[in-house]
Amino acid sequence: MLSVMKILDIVFLFQMKEGRMIQWHSRRHTHPEPQFEFHYFLGGEGLFLNGPKKHPIDKGSLFLSVPGQVHQIQAEDLEAPDHPLYQTLTSTAFQATFPRKIGTSHRLFFEDAKNRFNQGGTPHRVRAVELRLEALVHDLVDDHGGSPPDAYNLHVEQALGILQSHVSRPLTLGDLCDQLKITQEHLIRLFKRHMNLTPMRYLNNLKLETATSLLLNSDLSVKEISWKLGFSSQYHFSRNFKAYAGCTPTQYRTNYFATNPTGYHMKLLEGE
Repeated sequence: MLSVMKILDIVFLFQMKEGRMIQWHSRRHTHPEPQFEFHYFLGGEGLFLNGPKKHPIDKGSLFLSVPGQVHQIQAEDLEAPDHPLYQTLTSTAFQATFPRKIGTSHRLFFEDAKNRFNQGGTPHRVRAVELRLEALVHDLVDDHGGSPPDAYNLHVEQALGILQSHVSRPLTLGDLCDQLKITQEHLIRLFKRHMNLTPMRYLNNLKLETATSLLLNSDLSVKEISWKLGFSSQYHFSRNFKAYAGCTPTQYRTNYFATNPTGYHMKLLEGE
């Protein structure tokens, strides 16, 4: 009987600064057969050890760690071998295409997957995320280590970098366009074409995605998080967050700790 790809956990880190978090993610470890793990870096400094090789952590880099492969950040996913993608993931030719540059525009894909998965809900919701991950793997195979010609735009990529650096700092559309030296109308058109949303909506999503990380990886209150991310009030933050994640910030934090499948955050708290 054919099995399905099953996601064991999805974790997003805004900043890896807290001591216990650094200890947890810097450990050398492997995953048992038949678990695979993707590591998608949006930025930062350091090295990623994957098997016998060390790679600089560059923004937009995607790595694949296969069962038994030692991996470590220096500063899970198949259930059965008969899955049709198992041979692809274990293929030397496929593994040789990593690390690869996929740009930072894929952030929205992983954000959406994380939010849907962490919120649990119906089996259909979880299965939808798993199918999207399978689709991504098929796209990676089909791209042969590259990206579709229309997937990259210099202005969009530069804008993404600026927006990601202003999650906790004020930035207007005019400020952004001044830095890029293009008109607001042109940037909006480019964003709608490549990202399917406007630049400022993307920035708002970045703030809310960062909020999900702070809710799960810090003891900051909802009020403190809303202030840190530049929202005009806790009410404004909570209203935006509910539209984004489907629940209030407090519910998001409570739901995750009640249903977390791996005990990852408890391990951090306990210093394991």
